[in-house]
Amino acid sequence: MRHLFAATLSLPFVGKLRLFPDRVQMAHNPSLQAQVSPNQSHVYRLLKQDGKMTLFINGDEALVTEATERQVVPMA
Repeated sequence: MRHLFAATLSLPFVGKLRLFPDRVQMAHNPSLQAQVSPNQSHVYRLLKQDGKMTLFINGDEALVTEATERQVVPMA
């Protein structure tokens, strides 16, 4: 069995975005994912507006969802 490791980026009011070599996915709902080309650099941009999160990869819209993480953590 092959194990893939991911980097996790915590995004306030959105959730945790996991970066795998072949995809990105939201930690709270792994079905929210987008495929990427392995062994290539990618530019990611997240926009949270009006209760909706949009993920752009290399300038292209890759994922749009209203299913963002609902837990809000107060910032000190």
